[in-house]
Amino acid sequence: MVQAIPRIDEIDREAARLHVEQHFSAQVMAKNYVSLFSQRLRGIIIFMSEQNLLQTELEYFQKHKQEYLKLYKGQFVLIKGEEFAGTFTTEAEAYKAGLEKFGNEPFLIKPVLDNDETASFPALTVGVINVRL
Repeated sequence: MVQAIPRIDEIDREAARLHVEQHFSAQVMAKNYVSLFSQRLRGIIIFMSEQNLLQTELEYFQKHKQEYLKLYKGQFVLIKGEEFAGTFTTEAEAYKAGLEKFGNEPFLIKPVLDNDETASFPALTVGVINVRL
């Protein structure tokens, strides 16, 4: 930045402003932060103690998995207890809906796929209780 001072007359102010707006606006910064945060969380698997807090939800999912594969393959299902709370196209949409509907209570977000992966993220561990983009 300091190196550019002698060339200040050569810098196109409109182009510089546009660059800053495109890369550093509050909306862009928040979107990039949430994206980075989500990527980091995907790399973390929290192993639960002997008793799995979401055992009921996981069993409910397994019981209905074939039905979900026919109807919702590639989407994310939201489950609380033995309640199917909806399907979503992204994990972020499902998470937001789960927080709105259940607050800081455990709920299951599961991708409807042929193969299974499970990662647990308690709501307070995630730390994003109310995000608006």
